[in-house]
Amino acid sequence: ITSGYGATTNYVNVICQNWLYGGTNYGIPGTRLTSTSGNGDGMCERIKTYDETKCDIITVCGGINDKNNGVTIGTMNDTDTATVYGALKDICNTFLTKYSGKRCGFITPLKYTAGETSNVTKAIKEVAAYYNIPVLDMESEFGYLVNHTEDVKTAFTVDGLHPNAAGQALMARKIASWLLTL
Repeated sequence: ITSGYGATTNYVNVICQNWLYGGTNYGIPGTRLTSTSGNGDGMCERIKTYDETKCDIITVCGGINDKNNGVTIGTMNDTDTATVYGALKDICNTFLTKYSGKRCGFITPLKYTAGETSNVTKAIKEVAAYYNIPVLDMESEFGYLVNHTEDVKTAFTVDGLHPNAAGQALMARKIASWLLTL
């Protein structure tokens, strides 16, 4: 979602263009919060490699690929980065150590089905609350796309899952407002 998969732009670029932020988008299609892929591209691993001197705000938006690929959610006691809870705790520790003094936060995955909040979103909120890290709940802010009318899906997504340029612009407006609160 962050990379702008299938869209002509992404929310990071829209924010930078419209609100005069400078920014780097480290989103990679298909990656996860967790270190389950074995190739070092989990967000919990990648966030440790970025140059902390070149950023003022760090946000992590992820979890849908963990959910859709059946990654173990785990519990608040987990420290194994192969679980969602363990990866989130690892990211929070990186926020508090490597990015100490920077504005950091989580953006939950978008909601793609009606009904209950996903276990990944619940985990993000629980871990972030424990570490006192802000969360933008895109499940609530953006609404859901899958199982919506075809007109809505067509207007805001490229495939019923990934936001198109209009969907990315809508995300950008909500995220830009939230960034001011960090």
